[in-house]
Amino acid sequence: MRRAGATAAILALVLSVSACTPGYRGEPLSGPLDVSGPLLAEGQRSFARHCHQCHPGAQAGLGPSITPSPVIIRIQVRSGLGAMPAFSEERLPDAELDALVAYLMELSAHGLAVRGP
Repeated sequence: MRRAGATAAILALVLSVSACTPGYRGEPLSGPLDVSGPLLAEGQRSFARHCHQCHPGAQAGLGPSITPSPVIIRIQVRSGLGAMPAFSEERLPDAELDALVAYLMELSAHGLAVRGP
């Protein structure tokens, strides 16, 4: 009797943990994103440097994902929003911001998780 109870408890734990994970992880169905071009490669590096800690994998993270609109992305990055800090031109130069926006737009077009709230 105890063994059946222990098995049920373990099964319930495994099911509850697996239910907490998002349904989608990894590469999109369209295949890996090609960031071999210099602009997208710089955007990916910039994302890793400035954004990944709160938006891991371009997903929600600590705050909502960045909206896939170049204008709104620039406003959010320069002005900050909620818990997101503002990134000044000294901290994130315009050329680096251009690369970051290009990278985020490519992620969005590729079907990855850069979506609005």
